[in-house]
Amino acid sequence: MLRVVIADDEERICKLIQILADWPRLGMEVAGIATNGPDALTAVIQTNADILITDIRMPGMDGLELIANAKELLPDLEVIIISGYAQFDYARTAIRHGVGEYLLKPINKDTLNATLEKTALRCMDKIRARGGAEGLKAVSKDEISAARETLVMDLADGRYKAKTVRELENSYRFNAKEAVLQVFIIKMDYDDAVFSASSLDVVRNRMAGVFKPVAEKLAADYVFAYPDTRMIGILNYAEREEEVLRDRLRSGLNQLVALKDLFGAIVFSMSLGVIARSADTLAYAFQSAQDAIADRLVEGAERLIEVRASRSGVDTFPLLDQFIKDAVRAMERRDAELGYQAVIVLSEKVMRLPGVHGRDVLQLVKNAAIRFSARADAETPEDLLRVFQDKAERASSARGLFDALGTYIADVIRDTLERERNRETRPIRMAKQYIREHFAEPLSLDEVSEAAGFSAAYFSTFFKKETGEGFNRYLTGVRIDAAKEYLRETRMPIHEIGKRVGYNDNKYFIGMFKSVTGLTPSEFRKLYG
Repeated sequence: MLRVVIADDEERICKLIQILADWPRLGMEVAGIATNGPDALTAVIQTNADILITDIRMPGMDGLELIANAKELLPDLEVIIISGYAQFDYARTAIRHGVGEYLLKPINKDTLNATLEKTALRCMDKIRARGGAEGLKAVSKDEISAARETLVMDLADGRYKAKTVRELENSYRFNAKEAVLQVFIIKMDYDDAVFSASSLDVVRNRMAGVFKPVAEKLAADYVFAYPDTRMIGILNYAEREEEVLRDRLRSGLNQLVALKDLFGAIVFSMSLGVIARSADTLAYAFQSAQDAIADRLVEGAERLIEVRASRSGVDTFPLLDQFIKDAVRAMERRDAELGYQAVIVLSEKVMRLPGVHGRDVLQLVKNAAIRFSARADAETPEDLLRVFQDKAERASSARGLFDALGTYIADVIRDTLERERNRETRPIRMAKQYIREHFAEPLSLDEVSEAAGFSAAYFSTFFKKETGEGFNRYLTGVRIDAAKEYLRETRMPIHEIGKRVGYNDNKYFIGMFKSVTGLTPSEFRKLYG
């Protein structure tokens, strides 16, 4: 039996959950009840709970803190949160921290049992993954599941080779009994600064919860997989169900879009590929779905997109060539703003092309970044290109895609400027360090310029240009700063301090100190010592 702990500061809510849930059918038992956060955490630990049902706001330790502490001790713990509409933002935060389900008050019996049933399935998956009594049974089931997911991955990677229904069954354990094979793709576009891996897992679980019932009702066989930012589904169904399936898929997408406020800044789009009537045309059907999902960039996101009948035929190479010239010119001038303007001009020209497809725009922008990197004659850090590529994959519009390219071009130029600046100023940094280490000695310009690797005449001019003051004035400042420290922190005689900072002549030291600070060393010590 799965062990459940219920936590709510209202005892009547705890009792209501106990009454409404069909515990025996679900294979569950209530192992503990608590009305505050600390007691709930104790109950979870002592009972080694599988599931925690908790209110968001609790005395002693709120629900979010309780969840964090409990999952730190029991990482496989499944959590269902309870919240009112006024606490919706808290519920959304909890979901982003990996909480799988939520219940809104007042609690409905059917919703509660359906939520518990989904949670129980996830618990059993985790138990099987850990091994235990059912380990041997799980192995063969997991092997079958892995083979079926490989079907999707092989299609995505271009390795799919099956020519017949029999090969589909033998290679991928996919049983295509009906006449039609259909590929659909759901694309998730989001800001990776907002979503963690655990929050994406929650979103994927919700997507599965939306589309599995559709597949189970209409398809003879189906498989879902979740590579990168996509959910890819392959369905085998009777041709007479085509329109019904399309309507159900569209309805499922609308459910996800309706949850936008809960999930946050994530944009869902869906594409349908052409129908495949044989195993050997499935790869083409998959590619058509890929092409269609790219069209969200030009047609708009949050909709069901089907592959266009006509090929694009748009020639973007002349535009790309001109852009590279403009971007390289911006690089030569080290002008990040000019680089961004080149991207704006490119985007305006591309989006005016008649019949341009999303895949054309995506490929053009990716090629633009790669060709710019090759032509810019810059030591472009790989992480900048990787960040751009990630943003490009998650852009939900052409504008977002070009913004990512513009940011990348500008970042490369700024990075180059910074590295050049560091190379140019390195001798100055070396000189400053040498002065700080040797200021108590009788330093000369010739000695410091030699340490920096320059002639004295050039170094003197370069040093003043970079620091805003001449060598002697900078050295005096370092010595006087050191003298101030001695005066504040020690009772050392003033003439001894002068020697410590490079002045053997006490009168000269006192005069220099006063010229810089406006005070004699004795006056400075009285005020600040």
